[in-house]
Amino acid sequence: MNDVFKSHNDITEEDFTKLWEKGLFVFDTNVLLDLYRLPESAKKDLLNILNDNKINNRVWLPFQVVLEFTHNKLEAISDQKNKFNTVRTIINDSIDETKIVYDNLFEKLNKLQLKKRHSAINPDEYIDDNLFKESLNKLNKFLKELDKLDAKQPDVNNKDSLKDEISKIFKNKIGASFTKDELETIFTEGILRYKDNIPPGYKDRDKEGFYLFEDKKIIRKFGDLLVWKEIINKAEKENLEFIILVTGDSKEDWWQEKRGKKLGPRYELLNEIYFKAPNLKIFHMYDTSGFMQYAKQYLKINVKDQSIKESKDLIEYNKLNEQITTSENGIISIRESIRQISKQISIKIILTKGFEDSPFIFIPNQLFQFVLMEILSNVFNHSFDKIVTISLDYDENYLILKFKNKTNNFKTESNKFRGKGIEFISSVFNGEYGYISTELDDKFYQIQLFIDKKFTSTPKRVVM
Repeated sequence: MNDVFKSHNDITEEDFTKLWEKGLFVFDTNVLLDLYRLPESAKKDLLNILNDNKINNRVWLPFQVVLEFTHNKLEAISDQKNKFNTVRTIINDSIDETKIVYDNLFEKLNKLQLKKRHSAINPDEYIDDNLFKESLNKLNKFLKELDKLDAKQPDVNNKDSLKDEISKIFKNKIGASFTKDELETIFTEGILRYKDNIPPGYKDRDKEGFYLFEDKKIIRKFGDLLVWKEIINKAEKENLEFIILVTGDSKEDWWQEKRGKKLGPRYELLNEIYFKAPNLKIFHMYDTSGFMQYAKQYLKINVKDQSIKESKDLIEYNKLNEQITTSENGIISIRESIRQISKQISIKIILTKGFEDSPFIFIPNQLFQFVLMEILSNVFNHSFDKIVTISLDYDENYLILKFKNKTNNFKTESNKFRGKGIEFISSVFNGEYGYISTELDDKFYQIQLFIDKKFTSTPKRVVM
């Protein structure tokens, strides 16, 4: 029975030992690209594993992986470089926020004139002007350190020494491209597979574009399927007995997952590869952090626990980004939506609190973008300094977005960004998704967007 239902067999400790002693290690594109994103120490540990003589003669890359890597590595490099400007913006905003908090605090306390009017309350013992100045000094020092690190960070036009090291590791260990006829056959099969949600790759069915190689047009949405076909072909032609796929892909069209835990490859994958490559005894999968962890255990390679954790954090971060950008999930990043709208309106936005846990909402993107545009265009038209502070909070039933700006007594300066008005968006938004409230005093105007908690999600924070 074990041979008939091999795809459902449990893997024993003896099996794992043989896998690591004899198995071919196949790596997908995400593992290579993540080498550009991992912290330096974790990157070195992963490269040390790949270079170790206990494994280096058993590593292999499908041709499709190399194709995707060469086309996407510049984006990974650019993303790392752009992070410096992102962090600079956050730090500069924090400096502005600190100054606003400082000014507001002392303005309100000074109005009370506690030294003259109260015998017991003395805030001077606890609120030290030097603490604020010290915080600002540290933030400014951080900005200078960022400039130094930025100068050392490779850019897209610099020599790519990491690519050179990867090329050396996998020299003569790369698969061959499919022929044009083979590609057409796989693409035709892929259409049918994706229609029936047969793994792998069906989660990429909405990907657009293609790669050109020689006289071939390689359609991007079939990338995972091409990798899978190459693995099967190699197993079949070389009568391999043990294969381990190391992947940074966390989507359901690769992994058998129950109760939030990855149990291994999808049964459909095991069924297919065991049927087409009958000499194969075990096919197994690890994500990058699992690969590093078990390389330490089975191959006795020195790998720091912190490197394993950082690799796991990166996988979680990538998974979160995948969720955000998958349109069929209807997931909206509040912070990203605010950033996109801010590019269209000439105002300064200061995020003051609550955005650390990256909240997301599940409402129509077009509606949320419309509401944000109306609120922020209201700031443009009615705030004399064109600055809005946005905070995020929760009560028992709602996620609350608070937009606060100084007023100019609602004297409109320009019609450039005038829309339908707060009353109109209230009539559109109120009821189904939550409601909108406004407050106005002599100095400030505040709009509160109450979003029903059933339309919200706060994923686990990932520290990068």
